[in-house]
Amino acid sequence: MGVAMYAPATAMEIVTGSPYWVTLILTFVVSSFYSALGGIKAVIWVDALQSFIMLAGVIAILIKGSIEVGGFDKVWEINDMHNRVEPLHLDPNPLIRHTFWTIVVGGMVDILARTGVYQAAVQRYCSVPTLTKAKVTTLMNAPIITIIWSLTCMVGMTMFAYYSQKGCDPLAAGYVSNPNQLIMYFLMDILYYPGVPGLFVGSVMSAVLSTISSIQSAAAAIFWEDWLKGFFKKMPAEKQTMITKGLVVLFGAAGTGLAFFMATVGGTVIQVGLAFIGASVGPLLGLFLLGSVFPWSNWIGAIVGGLTGLAFPLWISFGSLINKPPVNYLPTDITNCTNYLNITAKWASTTPVPTIASEGLNGLYSISYQYNGCIGMATVVVVGLIVSFITGAEKIEDADPKLMMPIFDWLFCCLPRKCSRALSCGIDYDKTKEMRKKGEDFFPPESDEFVEKENGIVNESATIESSRL
Repeated sequence: MGVAMYAPATAMEIVTGSPYWVTLILTFVVSSFYSALGGIKAVIWVDALQSFIMLAGVIAILIKGSIEVGGFDKVWEINDMHNRVEPLHLDPNPLIRHTFWTIVVGGMVDILARTGVYQAAVQRYCSVPTLTKAKVTTLMNAPIITIIWSLTCMVGMTMFAYYSQKGCDPLAAGYVSNPNQLIMYFLMDILYYPGVPGLFVGSVMSAVLSTISSIQSAAAAIFWEDWLKGFFKKMPAEKQTMITKGLVVLFGAAGTGLAFFMATVGGTVIQVGLAFIGASVGPLLGLFLLGSVFPWSNWIGAIVGGLTGLAFPLWISFGSLINKPPVNYLPTDITNCTNYLNITAKWASTTPVPTIASEGLNGLYSISYQYNGCIGMATVVVVGLIVSFITGAEKIEDADPKLMMPIFDWLFCCLPRKCSRALSCGIDYDKTKEMRKKGEDFFPPESDEFVEKENGIVNESATIESSRL
C-alpha cells in the first residue's frame, strides 16, 4: 500500500508543485472515506470506474506521444536503434533482473498468488452471486492485465523515443528528481491542452485509489475475522460494523506511514512494489500449497514455514534496497539539454555501468526481484514439511480428500494410475471426482461455511462480512 501511495505523490509534484506529503494525506483521506462508508460494494464499483479512467489516460498519452515522434513505427525504430528492444533473453542466471525465466516463472507465481489466495481478490470472488461468475472474473484477469501492461510498455518506449529525438534526458539532466516523475514530466511536455493533463492525473490517482481501497478493505476484513470477531460475538451488528470501518481507517493510516518510508528509499516504484508484493503473497501461496497438496503437513510446520517464508524474501528485499546492487543502465543523450541541474547523477551515465560480480550476501541481494514470490513460496513448503516431520507428521489416512488438491492429476493426466497415485501421496481422489460428477454436496449440509444454492456455491459468511465493510 505504501508503494502504491508514494508513486502518484512524487509524480504530482511535477504537475501541481505541491509537496508529495500533501498528496499522501489527501489520498489517505479520500480512500478511507469511501472505503469505510461504502464498503466492498463501493470499492468494486469505484475500481471499475477508475479502470476506465486509467485506460483512457494511458491511451491518450500513447497516441499523442507517438504522433509527436512520427508514428509508432518511428518509436519502435528509435528504441531498436538504441538497444531498447532486446531479443528473447533465455539466460537462466537469477541475478539478471529481467529475462524470459524471471518474467514467466516469477510472474506466474506472483499472478497465481494475487488472483488465487490474496485476500483482496478472494473478497471480490465471495461477493459475486455464483461460483461460475467467480471463475469468469478470474479468467478475465489474463487478457486485461496483458492489455494494460502492453500499453504501459508502449508508453515507456514512446517516452524514450521522444526525448531521444530531442537529445535531452530529463532524468539525467536533473529536471526530475527520480524516475517516478518522468511520466508526469512527459505529460506536461506533450499534452498541454486545457483539461487533458487533468485526465492523466485522474488516471494515475484512479490506479492508486483502486489499489489502496482494495487493500484497506481486505486487511480490515482479515483482522476482524481472524483476531477480533471471537471477542465480540455478542456485540450488536451495528457496533461490529463501526469497528470494521475504524479498521479501514487504521490500515489506511498504516499505509500512509509506509508511503513516507518509501520516500526515503528512492528507486523505481514499480520494481520496489513488485519486490515487496512478491515477498508477501508468495508465502501465502506456499501455505495453501503446503496444506492442500502435502497431507503430512501439520499446524506447527505451517506456522514455522509461514513465518520463515515471509521473513526470508523480506530480508532479501530490504537488503537489496539498502545495498543497492549495481545495475547496468543503458546510455541516454543530454547533449541538447540546457541549464541541466545534476549531470553527475547516476542517471547521467553516457556509457553503460559495468556489472560487478556479486558474491556472498551481495549475491543474495542481487537476485531478481521477480523471484521473491518463488523464494517465499518454496521456503514455506520446504521448511513446513521439514518441521512437520520433525514434530510428528500427519497420517495420510487422516487427510480429507475434499480438502486436498489433486495437482499432479491435473498436471500429468496421462500417467498410469499407479504413478499418479504415488505422486498424489497416496490420496485417493476418485471418490471426490465422483461426487463432483454427480453434483453431490461437496460440503456437509450442516456446515456453516458454505451454502449450496441452485445457481452455484456462495461463501455466505464472507459475503455478509464484505457487505458490512
